[in-house]
Amino acid sequence: MFKKSLRALIVLFIFLAVIYLSLPQVAKLTGFTISEQAANQAILTINPEQEIGVIRQDFYGANTGGEFLAGDMNTYGTKSGSIYLNVTEYRDAWINSGMKYIRADMSLENYYLNTSNSSGINFAGNLTQQIETVKWANKNNLKILYISGYMPRWLADNSSGKCTNLKFCPPINYTKWNNIILDFLDRVTVNGTYVSDIDIEVWNEPDYDFWMQGLSKDNSTKATNYYILYNSTYHTIKNKYSEINIGGPSLTWFYENNMRDLFLSNFSQQMDFLSFHNYDVPNDFVNFEDALKSSLNSLFNNCTKYNAHCSRIVISEWNDFSIDRKNNYINYHEENNILAGYYLYLLNAYPSNISSNLYQFAQPSKYSGSGQLWEMFSGSQLDNAYYPSYNVTKNFAHYHAGGDMVVNSSSDNSNIKVVSSRKSNGTYYITVISTSATNVDTNIDLSLTDANALQNLETGVIYPVSGGFANIGALQQYDVKYFASITIPAGDVTAPIIAVTSPTSKTYTTNSINIDISINELGICTYVLNSGTQNSMSTTNNLLFTRSESSLANGNYNLTASCIDLSGNGDTATVSFTINVSASSGSSSGSSAGGGGGGATATQVVSSNTDNSSSADITNGANNNNNGASDVTANNPAGDKQSNQTIKSRRGILGAAISDLSGIAKSGWGIVIIGLITAIVVVLIIIVAYKSALKKAEKKATHEGLKEWIQKAKAMGHNDKNIHKMLTQHGWDSHVVHKAIRDVSDRPL
Repeated sequence: MFKKSLRALIVLFIFLAVIYLSLPQVAKLTGFTISEQAANQAILTINPEQEIGVIRQDFYGANTGGEFLAGDMNTYGTKSGSIYLNVTEYRDAWINSGMKYIRADMSLENYYLNTSNSSGINFAGNLTQQIETVKWANKNNLKILYISGYMPRWLADNSSGKCTNLKFCPPINYTKWNNIILDFLDRVTVNGTYVSDIDIEVWNEPDYDFWMQGLSKDNSTKATNYYILYNSTYHTIKNKYSEINIGGPSLTWFYENNMRDLFLSNFSQQMDFLSFHNYDVPNDFVNFEDALKSSLNSLFNNCTKYNAHCSRIVISEWNDFSIDRKNNYINYHEENNILAGYYLYLLNAYPSNISSNLYQFAQPSKYSGSGQLWEMFSGSQLDNAYYPSYNVTKNFAHYHAGGDMVVNSSSDNSNIKVVSSRKSNGTYYITVISTSATNVDTNIDLSLTDANALQNLETGVIYPVSGGFANIGALQQYDVKYFASITIPAGDVTAPIIAVTSPTSKTYTTNSINIDISINELGICTYVLNSGTQNSMSTTNNLLFTRSESSLANGNYNLTASCIDLSGNGDTATVSFTINVSASSGSSSGSSAGGGGGGATATQVVSSNTDNSSSADITNGANNNNNGASDVTANNPAGDKQSNQTIKSRRGILGAAISDLSGIAKSGWGIVIIGLITAIVVVLIIIVAYKSALKKAEKKATHEGLKEWIQKAKAMGHNDKNIHKMLTQHGWDSHVVHKAIRDVSDRPL
């Protein structure tokens, strides 16, 4: 009898275990964030106590050719075709850029025209525009780097026959050359009044065709003649205006041995700065940054070799386009990245030693669509465009401005680069770029112990610092993002004032509504519908928060908004509303739902009770009464015969097991065993019921979590197709993702 009872008990256990284990398992969305979906990870660390150096005031600049910034604040004195350039517009664009260093030509050949005066100073031009530019620069705390050139043709020495263009020849008389230089400086500085606003670069690219172009590049004779010119010009200016900074040799690259070595060996202590140009990427280098590093390494190595004074470097021309790279089109995204990488490298390496002048600020004519698009800005009467070089320079010049302190920053991912600087008020500005050439997202965690939160300076979104880290989202290929630290005022104990502007306390005849919440100070807001899950919201300024809800069932709803400020003070606000959509408008229509991994599709069952307590039960099994009478699923919506037969079969097994036990009810062991079985059955029933309820809750939470993640991804700039691709690549069912995106966007994928 005991063995029979034990056998029956084992059969019952096996049956109940099979039933339990056969219940559908629900994939959880625990911790499912942007960071988990990015293919790569990066941890950035800002070390405020490790100071690299103060950024020079003239760190950012551009070439002008002496044009566009001159005049009487009305119109530029010449025209391009029939178009007059507005000087005010160009000056405003310059000021707004944040650049402080203007490179301009003296254009001496245009002002000193003949030899009738024995001194050589037979001034025949009009320097009014140049003088006005110097005064304007002084007023706006700008500095002008003047190129001392080019040679008046009557003064050119072409006895060697090596100058195919006379204005690129050495002077035949150095006394007259020196007199012309001083006369020009006297005039534009108003006899020294504005001399502190002037730097001098002796000539331009003497290793190239702008100096004795009949000779080969880096020719020793060419180099020797240039250094005679440099020496004479340097001492002439210093003898009268010692405060003017003078430098050279303005080489196209810093690899020409003759030009480089002769200059450093002869003028190692006779220069206030060392200048060179940096264009494109030579074949020996992978990218623009590597080429720049190589040039600077060569420069400093040779400075050390010749014991030269190289504390200040001027990159007086640069651009990332080569002469071979025609700009019929521009990949602005990649271009932004290259430019940002250039500044980022220089700031991290030499913030106190470098001045750089982009070539060039503007052109006096419309861009033809061929050749080189060098300019940063084109006026409203021309192309009416601000190009990447302008926009990136403006961002860096404001966020990492002259006078700011660059602090040490690091990245554990070679494709993610970062620079951080601190302003005098203690605010940190951080620029992060992705140099990855592949379209793979990288999630960024940034460590900054001196801040409570970081704010995206383009979107306005705030990322709280928790445990010393802020997750600032994912960077895509060639992304450039700018952030600023936010300091939370001490002693803030007041909770934000919450206003729920949508929904309002009324009945809606649509099952889609907008959720709009605002607060009176920076913070974060979420909401809950009835007793459901907490929902995140999109924001652009951390004051206004939005989200949409779709496919809401008929019924009464309580929306509870929860908001906290950056000090952690929080409050809630509740609004009650009703959804009442007629049957003809589709209130009983189903929708798909599902979780991760398995991607199961379920039918939404909407029941309307007489007490108006309508509910939407998203299941993968039985209907709301959970009595097993019908198997209403996506695969079996009608509860067909096969399913009923399956249920009957399961009941038959259970009945047989119980039948085997009925004969022992009167024995002593039978009473004990029956008691144990009863207890076990009760426990298992409770477990099964709990798991069924948990399954439903988890499925709903999974779907809500998925929608929440999609909302975050969209707020970070990801489009629907990118989100769909990213999720499916990480194991999510395509239909499930499609449904979640549709619920969030309320439109087809």
